[in-house]
Amino acid sequence: MKKLGTKELYTDRLILRKLNVDDAEQLYLNVFSDDKTAQYMAWDVYSDIDSVKKYLTKWQEQYKLNECYWGVFTKDTSTLVGTICLSDENSRANIAFVSYCLGSKYWGNGFITESLKVVIEYVFNALQYRMITAFCAESNKSSQKVLIRLGFKYEATLRQRDLTALGYEDCLQYSLMVDETDKFECNKKHSKY
Repeated sequence: MKKLGTKELYTDRLILRKLNVDDAEQLYLNVFSDDKTAQYMAWDVYSDIDSVKKYLTKWQEQYKLNECYWGVFTKDTSTLVGTICLSDENSRANIAFVSYCLGSKYWGNGFITESLKVVIEYVFNALQYRMITAFCAESNKSSQKVLIRLGFKYEATLRQRDLTALGYEDCLQYSLMVDETDKFECNKKHSKY
């Protein structure tokens, strides 16, 4: 397992890159103030842009520690549509944890599937993890479909793991092993790692 940090990643339609404080307005308007997105998340909507600026300021320090947190931007309009965070779940066993959110205005466009695919390639090929885990609220059927489409396997139901807009909610745990990813390839012409 390597600690390479948040490298820019590219797909046909998207750029995944570090977020900076200048992205606060888009992050607030397109994702963090979105009630529909927050209903499935373990965080409440942000009430103002200044709170998002403080959040992003703290993340600048995390980037210095080679932590992975991407803003997902459209190539054609540079619109911030979502975020993806990657962290160690169990560094000794080379297991990563991925979480993601997408503004509801952008649901149904395949953006999360497309961006997670390139993150998965980065995780296994560049960072050399052997497994990725993910959780999603039991009520979030779309997120479950994304994980299954990408080859993740259902592991367990974690009872009342998160507090969402629906109250204490069960979460479903999924995982993907490196040897289950024969459909993924490291596309070096699009990636800078």
